[in-house]
Amino acid sequence: MHPVVVDSLVFGHGVAHPSIDAAPPWFVPAHLKLDHDLLLLRAITMSASWVEVVVNEGDGRTAWVERAQGELRLWPDFILAVATVEVIDPVANPMRTKPMEQASIRADGTSALLTPLAVQGDWLLVRAHGSSHTLDTTGWVRWRKGDSLLVNYKLLC
Repeated sequence: MHPVVVDSLVFGHGVAHPSIDAAPPWFVPAHLKLDHDLLLLRAITMSASWVEVVVNEGDGRTAWVERAQGELRLWPDFILAVATVEVIDPVANPMRTKPMEQASIRADGTSALLTPLAVQGDWLLVRAHGSSHTLDTTGWVRWRKGDSLLVNYKLLC
Protein backbone atom coordinates (compact mmCIF):
# COMPACT_ATOMS: atom_id res chain seq x y z
CA MET A 1 0.00 0.00 0.00
CA HIS A 2 1.50 3.33 -1.10
CA PRO A 3 -1.10 6.09 -0.87
CA VAL A 4 -0.71 9.08 -3.16
CA VAL A 5 0.38 12.34 -1.51
CA VAL A 6 -2.46 14.83 -1.94
CA ASP A 7 -1.49 17.55 0.53
CA SER A 8 0.62 18.23 3.58
CA LEU A 9 1.01 20.35 6.70
CA VAL A 10 3.87 22.81 7.02
CA PHE A 11 4.97 23.56 10.56
CA GLY A 12 6.78 26.71 11.59
CA HIS A 13 8.29 28.22 14.70
CA GLY A 14 5.84 30.50 16.47
CA VAL A 15 6.84 32.95 19.19
CA ALA A 16 6.24 30.57 22.10
CA HIS A 17 5.23 27.32 20.42
CA PRO A 18 5.08 25.62 17.00
CA SER A 19 2.63 26.92 14.43
CA ILE A 20 1.03 25.57 11.30
CA ASP A 21 2.22 27.77 8.44
CA ALA A 22 0.31 25.95 5.71
CA ALA A 23 -2.52 23.41 5.72
CA PRO A 24 -5.25 22.41 3.29
CA PRO A 25 -8.49 24.35 3.83
CA TRP A 26 -10.34 21.14 4.67
CA PHE A 27 -8.00 20.18 7.56
CA VAL A 28 -10.12 20.00 10.74
CA PRO A 29 -8.40 17.68 13.26
CA ALA A 30 -10.06 16.19 16.32
CA HIS A 31 -7.90 18.39 18.58
CA LEU A 32 -5.55 21.25 17.74
CA LYS A 33 -3.84 23.18 20.53
CA LEU A 34 -0.23 23.69 19.51
CA ASP A 35 0.60 25.77 22.60
CA HIS A 36 0.16 22.46 24.48
CA ASP A 37 1.78 20.31 21.73
CA LEU A 38 -1.59 18.81 20.78
CA LEU A 39 -2.46 17.82 17.24
CA LEU A 40 -4.66 14.75 17.43
CA LEU A 41 -6.26 12.86 14.58
CA ARG A 42 -8.65 9.96 15.06
CA ALA A 43 -7.36 6.67 13.59
CA ILE A 44 -9.82 4.58 11.56
CA THR A 45 -7.68 1.85 9.95
CA MET A 46 -4.18 0.62 10.72
CA SER A 47 -1.71 -1.34 8.63
CA ALA A 48 1.91 -2.20 9.37
CA SER A 49 3.21 1.06 7.85
CA TRP A 50 0.17 3.32 7.40
CA VAL A 51 -2.76 4.70 9.41
CA GLU A 52 -6.00 6.02 7.96
CA VAL A 53 -6.99 9.09 10.01
CA VAL A 54 -9.91 11.49 10.01
CA VAL A 55 -8.53 14.77 8.65
CA ASN A 56 -11.85 16.62 8.73
CA GLU A 57 -14.06 15.99 11.77
CA GLY A 58 -16.82 18.03 10.13
CA ASP A 59 -17.36 15.95 7.01
CA GLY A 60 -15.54 12.74 7.99
CA ARG A 61 -12.87 13.02 5.27
CA THR A 62 -9.97 10.62 5.81
CA ALA A 63 -6.40 10.31 4.58
CA TRP A 64 -3.58 7.81 4.95
CA VAL A 65 -0.49 8.84 6.96
CA GLU A 66 2.75 6.94 7.39
CA ARG A 67 2.91 5.51 10.91
CA ALA A 68 6.45 6.84 11.26
CA GLN A 69 5.14 10.43 10.83
CA GLY A 70 3.45 10.49 14.22
CA GLU A 71 2.70 8.62 17.41
CA LEU A 72 -0.19 6.16 17.37
CA ARG A 73 -2.06 5.86 20.66
CA LEU A 74 -4.79 3.27 20.93
CA TRP A 75 -7.97 4.20 22.80
CA PRO A 76 -7.07 2.56 26.15
CA ASP A 77 -3.75 4.44 26.29
CA PHE A 78 -5.41 7.66 25.16
CA ILE A 79 -8.26 7.57 27.69
CA LEU A 80 -5.80 6.95 30.53
CA ALA A 81 -3.79 10.02 29.51
CA VAL A 82 -6.68 12.52 29.57
CA ALA A 83 -7.13 14.86 32.52
CA THR A 84 -10.75 13.95 33.31
CA VAL A 85 -13.76 12.13 31.90
CA GLU A 86 -17.46 12.79 32.34
CA VAL A 87 -20.11 10.13 31.81
CA ILE A 88 -22.48 11.28 29.05
CA ASP A 89 -25.55 9.57 30.59
CA PRO A 90 -24.88 8.87 34.30
CA VAL A 91 -28.39 7.41 34.78
CA ALA A 92 -27.86 4.74 32.11
CA ASN A 93 -24.14 4.37 32.91
CA PRO A 94 -23.61 4.88 36.67
CA MET A 95 -20.37 4.30 38.55
CA ARG A 96 -20.24 0.65 39.68
CA THR A 97 -18.25 -1.31 42.25
CA LYS A 98 -16.89 -3.75 39.61
CA PRO A 99 -16.38 -3.64 35.83
CA MET A 100 -19.66 -5.34 34.92
CA GLU A 101 -23.26 -4.33 34.20
CA GLN A 102 -24.60 -6.46 37.08
CA ALA A 103 -22.32 -4.89 39.73
CA SER A 104 -23.71 -2.67 42.47
CA ILE A 105 -23.99 1.04 41.79
CA ARG A 106 -21.73 3.38 43.78
CA ALA A 107 -24.13 5.79 45.52
CA ASP A 108 -21.25 8.19 46.21
CA GLY A 109 -19.99 8.15 42.61
CA THR A 110 -21.99 11.13 41.40
CA SER A 111 -19.12 13.50 40.62
CA ALA A 112 -19.34 14.95 37.13
CA LEU A 113 -15.56 14.95 36.62
CA LEU A 114 -13.72 11.68 37.04
CA THR A 115 -9.99 10.96 36.91
CA PRO A 116 -9.08 7.82 34.90
CA LEU A 117 -6.98 5.29 36.82
CA ALA A 118 -7.05 2.01 34.86
CA VAL A 119 -8.69 0.37 31.86
CA GLN A 120 -10.18 -3.12 31.69
CA GLY A 121 -11.73 -3.69 28.26
CA ASP A 122 -14.72 -1.35 27.92
CA TRP A 123 -14.53 -0.34 31.58
CA LEU A 124 -12.61 2.50 33.18
CA LEU A 125 -11.61 2.63 36.83
CA VAL A 126 -12.10 6.24 37.94
CA ARG A 127 -11.78 8.45 41.02
CA ALA A 128 -14.18 11.29 41.66
CA HIS A 129 -12.21 14.39 40.60
CA GLY A 130 -10.80 16.32 43.53
CA SER A 131 -11.62 13.63 46.07
CA SER A 132 -9.33 12.80 48.95
CA HIS A 133 -7.06 9.80 48.55
CA THR A 134 -8.09 8.67 52.04
CA LEU A 135 -11.76 8.42 51.06
CA ASP A 136 -12.63 5.53 48.74
CA THR A 137 -14.44 7.26 45.88
CA THR A 138 -13.25 5.00 43.11
CA GLY A 139 -15.46 2.90 40.89
CA TRP A 140 -15.95 1.61 37.37
CA VAL A 141 -17.79 3.25 34.47
CA ARG A 142 -18.26 1.89 30.99
CA TRP A 143 -16.32 4.25 28.72
CA ARG A 144 -17.11 2.71 25.33
CA LYS A 145 -19.51 0.33 23.68
CA GLY A 146 -18.35 -0.87 20.28
CA ASP A 147 -17.19 2.24 18.41
CA SER A 148 -19.22 4.63 20.59
CA LEU A 149 -17.71 6.62 23.44
CA LEU A 150 -19.90 6.74 26.55
CA VAL A 151 -17.80 9.49 28.17
CA ASN A 152 -16.65 12.95 27.22
CA TYR A 153 -13.02 13.72 27.99
CA LYS A 154 -10.92 16.78 28.76
CA LEU A 155 -7.35 16.71 27.59
CA LEU A 156 -6.15 19.50 29.86
CA CYS A 157 -6.90 20.50 33.44
